[in-house]
Amino acid sequence: MKFCAKCGAALEAEDKFCTNCGTQVVEAAPTEVFEPTTAEPVKEARIEESVKSEQPVHETVTPKSTMNSEKLNQNVEQTKKYAQSYWNWLKSSIQNPSKSPSDAHQYYGITTFALFSIIGALFIIIPGRQAFTSINQQSGNSTYDIMQNPFGIGLFLKIFVVFLIIYALYLAVGYFTLKIAGDDSDGLSLTRYTNDFAHRINFTFIFAVSALLITIIFVPNEIANSIGTDMKSFGTLNLVGLLLGVAGVSFNIGFLATILNTNVKLKFDKFT
Repeated sequence: MKFCAKCGAALEAEDKFCTNCGTQVVEAAPTEVFEPTTAEPVKEARIEESVKSEQPVHETVTPKSTMNSEKLNQNVEQTKKYAQSYWNWLKSSIQNPSKSPSDAHQYYGITTFALFSIIGALFIIIPGRQAFTSINQQSGNSTYDIMQNPFGIGLFLKIFVVFLIIYALYLAVGYFTLKIAGDDSDGLSLTRYTNDFAHRINFTFIFAVSALLITIIFVPNEIANSIGTDMKSFGTLNLVGLLLGVAGVSFNIGFLATILNTNVKLKFDKFT
């Protein structure tokens, strides 16, 4: 059975012309149907996998060393900003010791007392180290080893901690005195009291640092020249002692000022 291509009439196999419209029937060449074999998709899949395997995979991986470097740079920048801010606060406190700002950074006071502890430790380490060295040289000990000098980093750290403890006792006494006997309606905190105390005594840095510089520059040579002689009076040490005396008196005045503040109302009055 076949059909006319023009009118669609059904024709017999032996018909050469359409019985309906008379159109000549032309035999069409058989159409070859190619069925895909299983080998072609497998081959294409293998080629695709090969191409994929050859393509480089781009992943953004930050090296650990780079991350550490960036973190270090951030810490350095934060330290610089803190140091600059502290320096501005220090200059302001030296110019106006009695006017302590309430918005100061909570670690400014702690930084001040840490610096005072470092200076205090250096006052003992520097002359002591030079004196120990001079005594060994005067005794003719040619096998002297500088590591045997007790005035080293270990003793420095111990003295540093001792000064920190002394300052901590000052802070504890002043703070708890105000808490017990004073009017704490403003919400006095330990960090605020530490900042206030440090703000009042920061000007003593002038005397302490001056005395330390004199000690570093002049005192070692003076000690070395006096060892083994008649131990004449140390003129430079007298000046250092005078500067330290002024710094000590000023320190204690600042401490009393934090307690005897005119704005403080003693709680003892409330019981009367």
